[in-house]
Amino acid sequence: MIGRAFLRYTVVYAGTIVGATALVLRNELAMLGIVGIGFFVLMVAGKGVGGIQSSTIGTTAESAMFESGNIKAEPAKSIPGDEKLLLFGCGVVLHGFAGLVLVGELLI
Repeated sequence: MIGRAFLRYTVVYAGTIVGATALVLRNELAMLGIVGIGFFVLMVAGKGVGGIQSSTIGTTAESAMFESGNIKAEPAKSIPGDEKLLLFGCGVVLHGFAGLVLVGELLI
């Protein structure tokens, strides 16, 4: 569950936004602004997350019910908005630094 959310918010959504900004603007100052926005999102999201619950990450051994060889499936739980924002902020910062380096190399 958390792996798919990480892939979605950190790699796909943040990477697309940072990549589109880098391709359209091709400006180091704009990329630095994107990194700043990413840090701001991390600060805002980090305050609201607190701790990640084990029910968000997945099923623990105690909660998995094995009855006569069958696994009782529990309905999937969605990730809270603060955690989505935290993953997105991480992706924006990481991709923003990479975009800053690439845009700097392309302008030289």
